[in-house]
Formats: sequence, structure tokens, C-alpha cells
Amino acid sequence: MILPENAIEARGLVKVYPATRTTPKMHALRGIDLAVPRGSMFGLLGPNGAGKSTFINILAGMTRKTAGSVSIWGRDIDARPRDARAAIGVVPQEIAADPFFTPKEALEVAAGMYAVPRKERRTMELLEALGLGDKAQDGIASQFEFSRRHHMGSQICCISTLRVATFIPSRSRNGRTIPF
Repeated sequence: MILPENAIEARGLVKVYPATRTTPKMHALRGIDLAVPRGSMFGLLGPNGAGKSTFINILAGMTRKTAGSVSIWGRDIDARPRDARAAIGVVPQEIAADPFFTPKEALEVAAGMYAVPRKERRTMELLEALGLGDKAQDGIASQFEFSRRHHMGSQICCISTLRVATFIPSRSRNGRTIPF
């Protein structure tokens, strides 16, 4: 598969939340034009209410846009919503896994949720990249320090291929670069 030049493209993206009995209509996004080139690291910065979460929720297929176009790896979110959602992984603040799962179990469950066939899973490769290979079976993920749990969440996002919105470590503890 030949990848497009941009991992994410948004053109004229608008999101307006309708008025309710108690709140007026709210413009969360007003004509956003954005292109994120493949291979780049990108972050959304802004104050509360700037539309960061709304934008991510539109990319993830959790919120419907009001107007404009968005594509992920060339997959239009309206014309090919399932393909677009399959091409993105969102890293939450905390991993949402059973607090008693081992790191390997947490990644395996995530792989199952992404419908990654067992023979295509890269669980141990990802754990090794985090320096967790030795704790794959016996460590309890919920007892790791915050940064390690957050990196596990990033690896959950990478459990399948062709992901957007991932944290990619520049090198693992053993110095190997892991291609994503």
C-alpha cells in the first residue's frame, strides 16, 4: 500500500453544538484547515474550550462534524468511516484495562478489541520497546508508575498497524528503534 503524503487532513472543518434549553449554540470548531504529514509528531495545544477534544473525537468517529472534510491516511471519515476509524488509535490519559492484568494481558486484550489476528500481534516486541519484556507475565500493569502506564497506553494504540495519534519512542531501553 502506498501511503499518502499526509496522515491527517482537515479542510473547512466546522463543529457547532446546537442550543439546548439551558445553553446557547456553541461553535467548537470554525473552519479548521490542517494537514499533518506522514512521519511527523503533532500535538494540539490550546486553552480549555479551544476545540482540541472535539477535533480528536471527530477523528476517532465519536463526534459528528457539522461541515468540512476530514481524512485519515487518505480515508474520508464520511465515505469510509470504518476504514478511517481502523487507521487511528487514541492514547488516553490512563489505560483502561483490568487493574490486575499483566502488561502482556493488557496488550493482548487490546489487540483482540482491534481484531488483530493472533499471528499478526506484536505484543512482546512492543513490551520490549518499553523495557517491560521481563515483566510481561508477572508485573501488574496498574502498579507501574504513571509514565510507564501511559507508555503502555501508547503501545496499545500501536498494537495494530497503520496508526495515527501515537506516542512513538525514539529508542527502546536496549537502543533498538522500533518501526511503526
